[in-house]
Amino acid sequence: EAIRAMRGGGEKDRLAAQAVEYFKSLREAALFLGVPGRLTVSSLDTYTTAGLNWLAGQYNNYSLGGYTTWGGIARASSAIFKYGTSKTRYAFTSDEIIYKITELPEVSTKVRRVEGDERLGFNIQEVWGPFGSLRLVRHPLLDESGLDTRMIIVDIKDLRRRVFSAQEVRSGIQDNGAFREEWSLAVNEGLEHVYPLAAGIIHDM
Repeated sequence: EAIRAMRGGGEKDRLAAQAVEYFKSLREAALFLGVPGRLTVSSLDTYTTAGLNWLAGQYNNYSLGGYTTWGGIARASSAIFKYGTSKTRYAFTSDEIIYKITELPEVSTKVRRVEGDERLGFNIQEVWGPFGSLRLVRHPLLDESGLDTRMIIVDIKDLRRRVFSAQEVRSGIQDNGAFREEWSLAVNEGLEHVYPLAAGIIHDM
């Protein structure tokens, strides 16, 4: 059903469906990501994130060689930002990477807290550079060992706020249920609307 819903006449719809179909099963998607067997997030989250990871990494892959430096992040981001028109991109990553980035001397004075971002529904941090700005979003799956040194940068055109049937997600709510709902929305919307050339992965941070 998810694949059928993504299909459409546009090139981005085709690419999104192709990214999901690339993985014949949840197990293969998890193996591709290198996720341990004891997943703490839902199967759908894993499956969709594998597709997003695959789609974002088609054109732009950058390794920082095990060092989280602002120069390395800026160079990789500038290369990714050459494509697309948006000067703000969403960067899905781990808690550890967000901490490392916001503590860098060159960045600490450039961090802005986005209170209750109207499209994502929870508080995130935004950093500026010569390329534009990155909105750092904690991604629960990327907190898993082996995935916690990467950042998936995407140019999401159409993240929409939604009211879920089970609960209304309000700005600023940080409990696990609300966060999970909004994070799942962000990843699923990202897979559907991401522009592959304007996306990329920075790893070994």
